[in-house]
Amino acid sequence: MKRCWIGSLACFLAYSLVAGAQITNGDFETGDLTGWTITAGTAFNGEPSTQAPPDAEGTYMVRSRPENATGTLVSDPFVIDNATFRFLIAGHRQWPDTTGGDGTVDPPYNWVVLRDAETDEELTDRIHPPGSDPFVEREIDVANLLGREVYIEIVDNSDATGYAWIAVDSFSLTGPSMGADVLEDFEDGPPFDARIWSVEGVFNIATYNQGWGAGPPQGDYHASSSYDGVNNAGNDVLTGTLTSGPFMVGEGNETLMMLVSGHNGPPDQNSTDENYVSVRRWEDDSEVARIFPPRSDASAIRSVNVSAEQGKALYLHIVDSRADGFGWLAVDYIRLSPEGGGHWLDVVPPVISRNGNSIVYLMRGDAWNDPGATAIDDWDGDLTSEIIIGGDEVDTETVGNYFITYDVADAAGNQAATVTRTVIVTEEVPQLPVSSTGLLMVLVLAFASIGVVWHHKRIQHG
Repeated sequence: MKRCWIGSLACFLAYSLVAGAQITNGDFETGDLTGWTITAGTAFNGEPSTQAPPDAEGTYMVRSRPENATGTLVSDPFVIDNATFRFLIAGHRQWPDTTGGDGTVDPPYNWVVLRDAETDEELTDRIHPPGSDPFVEREIDVANLLGREVYIEIVDNSDATGYAWIAVDSFSLTGPSMGADVLEDFEDGPPFDARIWSVEGVFNIATYNQGWGAGPPQGDYHASSSYDGVNNAGNDVLTGTLTSGPFMVGEGNETLMMLVSGHNGPPDQNSTDENYVSVRRWEDDSEVARIFPPRSDASAIRSVNVSAEQGKALYLHIVDSRADGFGWLAVDYIRLSPEGGGHWLDVVPPVISRNGNSIVYLMRGDAWNDPGATAIDDWDGDLTSEIIIGGDEVDTETVGNYFITYDVADAAGNQAATVTRTVIVTEEVPQLPVSSTGLLMVLVLAFASIGVVWHHKRIQHG
């Protein structure tokens, strides 16, 4: 359920998520309902207010009134990134020492609950007022919801004339921050990091005003299929794929999260499956989950439970195959939560380049100085000093063939292809085969000599 509108400050705050982001206006200290929406009834009209029950925190709180009014107030979505959901609650759901209107001792009136932002599923037990005027503190363990995008629902559904109100304040996520292992935020700008990403067709790193945008943004850059890399105007008909290298799901990672925006067809038509983010296993390409764009220019948080993939390698295959209107896709701020050892994997070995010739001829007794080799790795850089020289020890006093090897591995253990050199120690200068270039030079010199002789004879014979 989307309750955040493009262009609003609340929307920007709700979706510009960084590790430790909190509930927008959870303490109502803005003095208005920024970050909140009344979705039913009139009970929360005119809130927040300063007419607080005892033990309130700060100046403002929210209370349903008058007693017989009903209504529902919901927060903008946010991500659970701490283990405890804490708030203050006061009020009643029935007359003291009586049953409720439905004849029960604990009637189903007035509550606070967390719901899934996409499916509206209730994720926690309903917390009812304490049956007292002073605020009391309530804490809910939400460690099992880490990484989930949720919203708060506050309900007054009792139309009784007394003891039928609910008041709340100071919503927050507390406890140690779970943090996140950020895999990619594209904040280095274009081009894509070739160690991680490969592109077919059109996908580019764009700013918010390039292509159709992806907002509200997290940082300055995102990956978009609607930006051709030249013209800032958005282009729906562009298509392409963006594929990542493998990343490790750490032992502490529970959820893969990312910001996604874009469309799968016009809003008045059924959504297609042409644009999507596929989360796949590296070992066999099997799909863990498929994420579709939210059919909105505004970024939405999408999450995948990857707790079953801990210690395994996954990768992302991002596809825009819709060459028509409302057919683009953008992604940003890809991370694993909570923080727990997730990281990109280096699966590409270093490359060794031999200095000098592959075959070297020496006369017996000549000095031998190995010209060596160089090694470069895409993640670790220059590994020349790490090269291990092996094979035969060259003895220039002994005629024979000697084979030298050059080997190196990067920090991830990827072994470079072995490079070799042959050193031939001989008693006499070898008869080297004439290369095509050498043969051409011989022919040129020969014809030049003939030309000189012919010219000389013509002079002699006048």
